[in-house]
Amino acid sequence: MTLPNPDPTAVEIDFSALDAIPPDFTTSDGGVAWERFVEWFEKPNEISAELRKFSEDWWGLYYSIGDSWFSSLPKVLRYQWLNRYKSRISESELGRASVAAFCATHYAHYLDDKDPSRLEWIQKAEVYRNQCLTLFATDVAPMDVVVGAAVDLRAATLEASGTVAGNLFFDAAAAVIKTSGMSTLVNLATLEGVDFLAMRLYVYSDVFLSMSTFARTPLFHLINATPPSSYTPTSDGFTAAALRVHLGVSAEVLIAFSDITALINKRDILTTAELDEESSKIWKYIGTLESRVSVGLGLTSVELLSDLAAQEIWSQALIIYYYSSLRRYGPLSSTIQAALRQILLLADSINHDESPWTSFHIKLSLACPWFLAATVAVTPESRQSCLDGIQSCGDGIVHRDNARAVKRVWEVTDETGIPPDWRELVMKEGIPVGFM
Repeated sequence: MTLPNPDPTAVEIDFSALDAIPPDFTTSDGGVAWERFVEWFEKPNEISAELRKFSEDWWGLYYSIGDSWFSSLPKVLRYQWLNRYKSRISESELGRASVAAFCATHYAHYLDDKDPSRLEWIQKAEVYRNQCLTLFATDVAPMDVVVGAAVDLRAATLEASGTVAGNLFFDAAAAVIKTSGMSTLVNLATLEGVDFLAMRLYVYSDVFLSMSTFARTPLFHLINATPPSSYTPTSDGFTAAALRVHLGVSAEVLIAFSDITALINKRDILTTAELDEESSKIWKYIGTLESRVSVGLGLTSVELLSDLAAQEIWSQALIIYYYSSLRRYGPLSSTIQAALRQILLLADSINHDESPWTSFHIKLSLACPWFLAATVAVTPESRQSCLDGIQSCGDGIVHRDNARAVKRVWEVTDETGIPPDWRELVMKEGIPVGFM
């Protein structure tokens, strides 16, 4: 079957069609579903009940992926968020288009290479993603839909097309945020409710994007006005612990990563005394952080242990980032090597025994700690363990690029005896690095 070729830069498409995109995941005959969609696409005013069913099938895929992506949230809160978000995205063209692009991208990525329909789905997914880029500028969508679409599209595109393509969606959303007049001072304590989860995800991802991009400063200045000891459940049942949207990453740890990244980018305009003073403030803040058992979230003892181990892994990765990227300590530093050893020991405590989707996203969330650990690994054994960790995050292009980047860091370190600034190295050599 020949795939239609809509102009990826056009916006004159009736996006109500995206409510009815195939396939029907209960059958193996995706081609029939696709042909019916193409037939209906030519008659956009004739929406059959059967095609509406395809819309529900798409939401089923989105729901399943979201369920596993939010695996660090209690199930009742996952469902609460996904159901509310469904009603929000249906209100705008960008929302509907982003779900279509997200699902088509994932569906194409996980089809077998020998599946004859795979190329068609890859092409369709690219068309939908390009349409979404246009809609960021032309559609007046609620801010939570804008940032939610950016997070979804970047995550899917990182796997399918790599970091450079994935980051385009964050840049598009950032442009919307800047022109909206929204304050860039963000109090994470105000983003605890279910209605703010999309923005919280965007803030987290913005920090990780800035960490992996040379000279990029986080869009937001983050604070957390609520002391950890006084966290209480919000009216919809969320707590700060439940909102560790990237397994193990609390608001406090995220703030430290963000502040370190911002200071790295200011290092060349500060005097040595000023840099030492600002660095000391961050280290003092890091010293106040501690991992907390996420009680009251309905977790099993195995899940509690896994959650605690993940928090500690992120804490050790934070120490590595502080000393290696900000303070420019070499990888042989006893402090850095102690943190690396802790990560290698704790990794075995992470529970991967749930559903395959959930296991995949738990591993995916640790891409950043594994990468930071790899940049300071010096022995063949520790390097191989870190490389295995990076590769366990998935087989997408972003993970292959991350592995290629750390191997190049090791080559330069071994050749010169001096560890490079990995952010500058990958920028100069054109090796994209990305974390979810």
